[in-house]
Amino acid sequence: MTDAISTLTHQRQPSPPRMAYLTRTEHFSSAHRLYSKQLSEEENVEIFGKCANPNGHGHNYTVEVTVKGDIDPVTGMVLSITHLKGWMKDVIDELDHKHLDLDVPYFANRVSTTENLAVFIWVSLKKRLDHHLTKQHAPRRGIDDILVGRRSPDVGGDMDHSDVDTLSENLGAGADSRGRPLSRDEARRDDQVNRNYARRRGTLRLVEVKLHETVNNTVVYRGD
Repeated sequence: MTDAISTLTHQRQPSPPRMAYLTRTEHFSSAHRLYSKQLSEEENVEIFGKCANPNGHGHNYTVEVTVKGDIDPVTGMVLSITHLKGWMKDVIDELDHKHLDLDVPYFANRVSTTENLAVFIWVSLKKRLDHHLTKQHAPRRGIDDILVGRRSPDVGGDMDHSDVDTLSENLGAGADSRGRPLSRDEARRDDQVNRNYARRRGTLRLVEVKLHETVNNTVVYRGD
């Protein structure tokens, strides 16, 4: 009997989350000049060679962006590729067919090396990912909110509570999106969704930006 109960309990245990990596590749073309305002003309030529030519030069860049996170048990995805595609497009639109030194404010006082360009892409994408995690994955009301009228300290973690408050006002205590009161079972399921969002927010992150300037030159930036 004990063995049967143990087997049944084991079968009911949820599968541990599985982490995966998602990489998307895009292309863009930009012009620039490798020139540091902190160096003399001679020093710039010595360091950057013909890349310091006043008229500049161009590259066809290939960028690979990788994120990682738990595979969502409902969608089967780490992150909607639509989101990643859109974020990358937003960033690339700032760079594509532009003169980096003249058209992109970030490089007004930075040398537009491939290293600095990779950092720019990382910073720009991370802002979008963080905004997505804060706004799109704000948890719904948990069971303690619904049944007791207060917020559970372990639901939602460090998420943006302003979104939760707004959503709570819209739903009302213990109500779904149509205003229908939730049963206890529905409230518990709702609470589990809360916890899943909190867990996924902690695992979904930007891993690296890999930027290919030429066939032979590649820079990898991991936020270090």
